[in-house]
Amino acid sequence: MHSLTMREPLSDGGHSSQSSLADLPNELLEKVFLFCDGITIKRLSAVCKKFNTMVINLSRLKDVWKKCVFTEIGKEIADELSRYCSGGKRLDNSLYLNDFYYKLYVKWCRSLNVGKWPSTDTPINGFFQNPISCIKVSGDLIIMGHKDGCVSICDYLSQNIEIACRHIRMVTDIALIDLAGQDSYSIFKSRVGAISNHHHIVSISKDQNVRVYPIQSASIMNKYSHLAFKPASSELNYVRVFGEYCAIYANSMKIFLWKMSLSSPGCVDVNKPLNFSLFAVVTSPDRLPGWFNLWENKVRCFCAGRGILHEINVENAYSCSSRRLRLPRLGTGPYSQYISRAFVLRKKTIILVMVSGLLYYSIDGETLHDFPIYKHFTSKVITLALWGGILALGLECGQLAIYRCPTISDLALLHDQKPVYKLHLDRRDEPIISLDIDDYGKGPVVVAATHNAVSVLKWFSSDD
Repeated sequence: MHSLTMREPLSDGGHSSQSSLADLPNELLEKVFLFCDGITIKRLSAVCKKFNTMVINLSRLKDVWKKCVFTEIGKEIADELSRYCSGGKRLDNSLYLNDFYYKLYVKWCRSLNVGKWPSTDTPINGFFQNPISCIKVSGDLIIMGHKDGCVSICDYLSQNIEIACRHIRMVTDIALIDLAGQDSYSIFKSRVGAISNHHHIVSISKDQNVRVYPIQSASIMNKYSHLAFKPASSELNYVRVFGEYCAIYANSMKIFLWKMSLSSPGCVDVNKPLNFSLFAVVTSPDRLPGWFNLWENKVRCFCAGRGILHEINVENAYSCSSRRLRLPRLGTGPYSQYISRAFVLRKKTIILVMVSGLLYYSIDGETLHDFPIYKHFTSKVITLALWGGILALGLECGQLAIYRCPTISDLALLHDQKPVYKLHLDRRDEPIISLDIDDYGKGPVVVAATHNAVSVLKWFSSDD
């Protein structure tokens, strides 16, 4: 960061004097501030009252934090940090601390402190009789899908666990919904004041059913707030949510698209169900099993058999374009023989986990690059999560590795870097089967799960 003072020429008497930046005209200071990055602006606002007032004015009149978000972070990561909710109307408040883009910027900065800030590791055990199949984290809560069909909510502050929903067969995936765009929600009844960043859960199962319900214990949940429907006659594999859209991928290679809305516009009513309106059913173009993601107004489906990424426009669901990835030569057979799992992330990011345990990644949706993970690990990658400035890898040996990835282009630099944080979960070398990342209000939180246990890793500023 540049010095906050500047020296004047020596006086006739040969003595030097200093003039603070605070003595410069406001018009000139504004121009200087606008050339600074967000971290510098944040620090300048704490220098003196005059600087603080100027930053407030820049936030209100010049959208300085919006500029910082889109120039330093990028729209894709900003969408991710905001839970896919737009800023809407600017808050009628002079304090920039309530600025939508300021909050995004601070959340992004916090995610870059993994491996720098102090951390805590909270183990949650006892799932041997009811193994975990998938997890999501929202603020202070962990939402877990189980092999027996239960969906449970764990307040990891008190480690209290409540059942939220029951499917007949194994829960295959979970997604979390935030249509109101609030900072946090206190829907879940917690003895220690745990909050969530979402208000509803959508879970799918091998029983072919979709269930949508508030983040509450089933014991107090209003039965009329629960929504259940069966879109397909085959198992449901993946569910994705982006803003007001929900997409579900079935084992029959069909993709179901819904539009969601609150029962009461602008207000979360946990006693009424969300509105779900099915507007399209699309068959995967290759008619082959694949992996998919929903981002903005497009569904992207990666079919491993031919190494092709298909894009389907949500607003015109029968408009499909395809791009063939430039896959490296892996052998003589179809690519599906060599690809164990594919993660279609954000807008164009794809990470392939090979049967051999190696990783390939693409940041443009077209060209794959090798990520030589064997330089740092001897175990295979099972799962991963990418959020904000954090990339977390879960390994077969039960080890968790975390990288800092401030921008999308930084993925291309990871092959030369070591993890900033490594931890071997004390789970008898059980593989990590599910990962998720979020921000709990004071720093990032990474949740890693084996079939039988969960670990909650939190980072916090030493100033808190």
